[in-house]
Amino acid sequence: MARIFSLGDPDKTPKSEKVILEALGRLSDEWMVLHSVAWQSPRGGRQGDGESDFVILHPSHGAIVLEAKGGGVELTDGCWYTNNREGRHKIKDPFQQATDSKHALLAYFREALPWFPAKARICHGVVFPDINVNSRFEAAGPLPIVVDAAGIRDIERSLLTISTYWKNSSKLTPKDVDEIKSKLAPSTAIRPILSTWARRVSDELIHLTHEQIGTLDGLARNRRAAILGGAGTGKTLLAVEKAKRLAENGFQVLLVCYNELLGKHLEAEFSDCGLVKVSRFHSLVMEMARRAKIAIPKELDERWWSEEAPLILLDAAKACDFSPDAVLVDEAQDFEWDWIESLLSIMRDPTHGVCYVFADPLQDLYRRPWEPPSSWTQYEITKNCRNSLPIAKRVASVVGLAEPSVGAPGPEPVFSSTDFRTVRFSTVQRWAQELIEKEGFEPSEITVLVDKPSTATELRLLSAGSTPFCRHGEQGVMVETIKRFKGLEAEVILVVYPTAGIDKVRENIRESAYVALSRARSVLYVFAPAADRADLGFGSSEK
Repeated sequence: MARIFSLGDPDKTPKSEKVILEALGRLSDEWMVLHSVAWQSPRGGRQGDGESDFVILHPSHGAIVLEAKGGGVELTDGCWYTNNREGRHKIKDPFQQATDSKHALLAYFREALPWFPAKARICHGVVFPDINVNSRFEAAGPLPIVVDAAGIRDIERSLLTISTYWKNSSKLTPKDVDEIKSKLAPSTAIRPILSTWARRVSDELIHLTHEQIGTLDGLARNRRAAILGGAGTGKTLLAVEKAKRLAENGFQVLLVCYNELLGKHLEAEFSDCGLVKVSRFHSLVMEMARRAKIAIPKELDERWWSEEAPLILLDAAKACDFSPDAVLVDEAQDFEWDWIESLLSIMRDPTHGVCYVFADPLQDLYRRPWEPPSSWTQYEITKNCRNSLPIAKRVASVVGLAEPSVGAPGPEPVFSSTDFRTVRFSTVQRWAQELIEKEGFEPSEITVLVDKPSTATELRLLSAGSTPFCRHGEQGVMVETIKRFKGLEAEVILVVYPTAGIDKVRENIRESAYVALSRARSVLYVFAPAADRADLGFGSSEK
């Protein structure tokens, strides 16, 4: 994370500059950012001054001056204007402002810092965080020194492009950087609090989600489809949207999932829609059997669920006259294919009725592999619209998938090498407390995921400061097992693996981590012994 020093009043900082600050905060700690800088120096026997929105320093890339212009910006007949809620206003030429600031700063450095090289160069650029520039300002200044809304997303590449354009070969030692900072800025470092960053991540993910929902438009003519996608690609969102569209057209819809917590979430989503029935498969079998007065054994083993449950469902649904027009199956990778066949058979039209299944083969924690019939349309979705890009990259590395290149920028996930034999859960408690008290998150935005029910029980006896750890549906920071939380998500996820590498080498840790890490939208912390760093997607050499 970049070292940021701000001299401006936070309450008066324009929204556009806050956006730029958030982007610059994602740079590595080699970068130093000085915001809202002003200086004065005697030049030519008189008092001279200068100012800049941003001065950015890097040992290998020297100094870069950035002038920021927010809102809508236009260039007409050689004059610059900005458009905002208060109307259209004439403004100064941002390219000229950046140039003037650069020359003033260079003169200041040569007077205030005698060691500053006489031939050293300072780069300058212009930032338009709210618009995409394309080629419309090319007459006013070279495009390589322009950072627009698209360039903000990969701010480091934009800064390197500016440095390359100006052929800046000036080098600064870490000591040089610190001395420049001591001249221009006080010693208080700031960065955007994580909750503010998370809100911006969520806004961008919403945009990506709307794009993903367009998938259903292309499948509208298909009555049988298998939608396959990795964690975070929006399969549950697509299932919900498909159910809503079918209901709007008068279909009686059965939406079935596997996990209890996801079932409760989906039930709440359709609580006021009488045309959509939501149920877990297991609950559906028991409900239909009860309504049909079919006796169920007291002890139900895996064989009964695999072989007997589908037959019970067929008989019970017929006795109850339960026959939906459409069946949608979320978490289909957790289903036996015989379960899906039984759901098809209870439909009003088993041959032509609408049936969509949504699955991620990599989340097959229960080892129930199946292939959809060749007559079904298969559609693969790849765009991650749940996780920020840094989290999506970690998730991909866990199971060896190609690293995504497109997504919402966000803070880097954190791996905490923790010896649970000595500190137990105190590190987890401390981080959770800091996220609430210092980073601005509500307890309901944070979920702790663990690998075993016994670990969840132990953690629920503790608290994060004054905030208790709790079960799903209670007030506090929720603690759940990875399996029970599968299919759900939270703004902040803390993954705890206390027994990894201690009790024994646990099988399928990568499959478990793939599910756990992908539950986080914006912020991710992983607590585990150092020996499990690589298996959990953080690489053996990282600190």
